[in-house]
Amino acid sequence: MTGKISTVLFFFLAGSYTGFGQCNYQPITFHYGTYNAGCTEISRIPEGSWTTMSYSQCGYGPYRIGLVGNGAITFVFSNPVPAVRVAVTAITGGNSAGVEEVAFYVNGNFFPITNPGVHQPGCLFPASISPTGTIDSGGEPFASWEQIVFTGSISTFKIEDVWLSGTPGGIIFQIEFCCPTCDTDAGEISSADTVLCTNETLEIVNNGSDLEPDDALEYILFSDLSDTLGSIVLTSSSPSFSFSDPPLQTGVTYYVAAIAGNELPGGGVDVTDPCLDISNAISVVWNPPPTVEFAVANPDVCQGGCTDVEVTLTGTPPFTLTYDTPGNTGQTASFPGLTGTLQVCVPGNTAPGSFSLQAVSLADANCVCE
Repeated sequence: MTGKISTVLFFFLAGSYTGFGQCNYQPITFHYGTYNAGCTEISRIPEGSWTTMSYSQCGYGPYRIGLVGNGAITFVFSNPVPAVRVAVTAITGGNSAGVEEVAFYVNGNFFPITNPGVHQPGCLFPASISPTGTIDSGGEPFASWEQIVFTGSISTFKIEDVWLSGTPGGIIFQIEFCCPTCDTDAGEISSADTVLCTNETLEIVNNGSDLEPDDALEYILFSDLSDTLGSIVLTSSSPSFSFSDPPLQTGVTYYVAAIAGNELPGGGVDVTDPCLDISNAISVVWNPPPTVEFAVANPDVCQGGCTDVEVTLTGTPPFTLTYDTPGNTGQTASFPGLTGTLQVCVPGNTAPGSFSLQAVSLADANCVCE
């Protein structure tokens, strides 16, 4: 931008914003690279006349632009912020050596100033709003203003020093942004780490969730504690998960947490929400149910006689087998390993014919199969 500003575009409402919780202003002071503020990452794009030296006047700083001509700095926020507050000093005009004005741009659009800033007593003269919505010295040799507030969903903010006549000297400015205090709370999962069988459902107990009006709450099942959002396997709108194969695998440790944040248009949680909250996580492992197979070397047994039955098991030892034979139900046997032997006897009054051995239930260290 050069010369006088002749176009006035209104894109924001000054002095108010909604949906971002309580505002806590933080100063921006870096000159190189990027700055991670938690709620957003900030980078800066300088143009024209600018310096990486830090300056201060009347307690404002550390940025200075326009030392030898027009200069500007654009601040880029990776996540939009709800408010930016600026203080500007050393604006020249009147009978000083040069005349300049300060222009502001929000999200690439010129932002005309309509509300005066606050003048700090003893710091030069009060600045003034020009007819085109920029800030100038109001005819005084040097001027300053603080608490110039911009509100809305701000992704980029640019401040530009425009020289109109005379010898450039540049302005010094301070910029702060609002990192909102988020009310969104995904809650606290009080359920314990769990081991289940594939035929069992994980039921989650979640306490204390607190949502803003535009929030949603859902549950995620993921595989990597160090990459929660990047390793999500399943999501659920209710606090429960059942084993599904695929994508789940038996014997693998998964983790479950609640997440809360802005609700997406089609439902679910927007994981890019700056106020996204993730609860504590619990672990869950699904194991396959145990199995048993019987084999008899000699299936012919006389009345009152006994035979050995070879038992082959799958699962995690130890095992407890409950089984029935004719005339003798609800018998139990324990096996410390994956194989074993049962001695099955035939009552003396048993009629000739087939003889059956029936497994009723089998429990291993993790599951019960009935």
